[in-house]
Amino acid sequence: MPEVSRKIADAVNKSQLEAVSRLDGPLLVLAGAGTGKTRVITYRIANMIGNGIAPERILGLTFTNKAAREMRERLAAMIPGDSAEKVFLGTFHSFGARFLRRHVGVLGFTSDFTIADEADQLGIMKQAILDVDLNKDLANPKFCLHLTSKIKNAMSAPEAADIRDTILSRFFPAIYRRYNQILKNQNMLDFDDLLLFVVMILERDEQILERSRKEKTHLLVDEYQDTNFLQFRLLQLLAGKSRNLCVVGDDDQSIYGWRGAEITHILRFAEKFPGAKVVKLERNYRSTTTILDGANAVISLNNNRHSKNLWSDLGEGEPIKIISARTGEEEADFVADTIIDAINGRDRLSPSSIAILYRSNHLSRLIEESLRVSRIPYKLVGSKSFYDRKEVRDAVAYLKILHNKRDDQSLLRIIGVPPRGIGDKAIEHLKRIKAESGAIPMGDILATREFRASVTNAAAKSAEQLADTIRLFRQEFQQGSVEIAPSARKYLEQVGYLDGLARMHKDTDEYIRRRDNVLELVNAMAQYQGRNPSATLGDFLESHSLADDSDKVRKDSQDDDAVTLMTVHAAKGLEFPLVLVVAMENGMFPNERAMRDGSVEEERRLFYVAMTRAKKQLILTRAISRMTHGEIMRRPPSPFLGDIPKELTVSANAQNAFKKVDTETLIKALENFTA
Repeated sequence: MPEVSRKIADAVNKSQLEAVSRLDGPLLVLAGAGTGKTRVITYRIANMIGNGIAPERILGLTFTNKAAREMRERLAAMIPGDSAEKVFLGTFHSFGARFLRRHVGVLGFTSDFTIADEADQLGIMKQAILDVDLNKDLANPKFCLHLTSKIKNAMSAPEAADIRDTILSRFFPAIYRRYNQILKNQNMLDFDDLLLFVVMILERDEQILERSRKEKTHLLVDEYQDTNFLQFRLLQLLAGKSRNLCVVGDDDQSIYGWRGAEITHILRFAEKFPGAKVVKLERNYRSTTTILDGANAVISLNNNRHSKNLWSDLGEGEPIKIISARTGEEEADFVADTIIDAINGRDRLSPSSIAILYRSNHLSRLIEESLRVSRIPYKLVGSKSFYDRKEVRDAVAYLKILHNKRDDQSLLRIIGVPPRGIGDKAIEHLKRIKAESGAIPMGDILATREFRASVTNAAAKSAEQLADTIRLFRQEFQQGSVEIAPSARKYLEQVGYLDGLARMHKDTDEYIRRRDNVLELVNAMAQYQGRNPSATLGDFLESHSLADDSDKVRKDSQDDDAVTLMTVHAAKGLEFPLVLVVAMENGMFPNERAMRDGSVEEERRLFYVAMTRAKKQLILTRAISRMTHGEIMRRPPSPFLGDIPKELTVSANAQNAFKKVDTETLIKALENFTA
């Protein structure tokens, strides 16, 4: 067993030390909620480096950018020099993008590929459906994208897609192949390709596989219970015969089956990697005993799980409150009153220490309305973010054309934004010439004699100016050592986009707001290059494409001290002193689809995740009746509420449960929120 420094040994408990100490061979760390898995991963990396394993040989894979950032920050504080920077800590997809920049040429792409976002994918899929001559009413583009993603992640043939519609089942393989061909023609990869292509290359090219194994000799994986087939196959390939693979996760928190995660990967790890050491982390550092006992009782009803029992020495704490409201509106008012009392009453909690969780996004509406009336600042996590705003997406499309001249989707998005005299007929001519010419990018076609002859003089002149500006700035960005932010601003000005916003939005306030958002994108580029001095435009665009829900927050208030609203899925990995879980009703949580499909065990795991976000107080609310599909419907309570031992709970009706705030406290609260 390798030596562990006294500093590390003193910083971890006995079970954590066992996980930190084992550096070679397969290791499964079953890390229950709040048991310090991030600490184990970072201390294990520090111990590896301390025992002579080169930091650049370590590959740490996460599922969110936030988790990777937190690990890197902790690691940098623990080890001297630049060793922390040499360790790869990032998401599976960021690793895939980096790998493919080096090796994607073997698949016929070039290293300056761009990553298709959702809008790009949808546009390409619509074109693919048209190209196979199928009516879009018979082939829903979003459904076809869903099928495409499932097929890529399962590495199966399009003929294997489970499609009940006989017409679509006959045409889908052609749609799938055409979609991928359009991507390749435009030198674009979709999100699934970032993993699929890595696995394909490693399986086909023995030299690249062996080189990759030598470069990354020790693998660590966070949230292993969330891996899908492609991710598992990638780990299998990279681990090779040495099998220096440490995976950390919790089968009780496997909540992404709907997007391909396979819980069997963590349940059968020892079968897939014989001789694997299994370490259980059961001491919880987050929650009170009452909350943990309730969560343990709920999750113990699942059959497919590793047995474990979380415990804590933080004391018994308050009972779990179960509140019944007459309506959804009354439930929302109760939530707001509870928060006012928590902030201004005995507990004196800050708004940022409070979270409201729900099973589905639509359930936030009533809560938001009640919080606004009560002037409680809040923020929505995982909702529409800054980067989803139209003007920002347009500006990003302008930048993507500079980086990848074959990106026809981005050109089609911005060719008429702002309006520059290139109308629908001109665009149809552009598409026709593209179809006839094959591989010539649309951006190059704009400047051809054939295109100019097919459109009006005004359109021809505008097209030539657009093509010239794009070509000029593409050359500037390709020179290297470019300050990307000022160059990007100059480009957006000269291409006519910034001034064009004024023509598109006559309302001055609206124009200024949208222009400020575009300039904020430029600020983001400057900040990115400040953190990464050698960064290129392509690096920034890749970082933008790989942003995940943990990077997306929409605020109702400019105050960072705000109550957090989010789905339970988005709350995974977070913790708050006070957690309220709303709409605890049968058909809401568990939801109807899970009950219909027989996947209640995953819903129970999701509820377990919700419960274990709470540190001190857990409040579960339900409405006896709720507006559903335009009708007032009675809602039976969630069966999960009955799974919590009664001795751990107190139950009350919303109208009687909340102790009314005295007038002085209420006035003070309103003054605070108004200010």
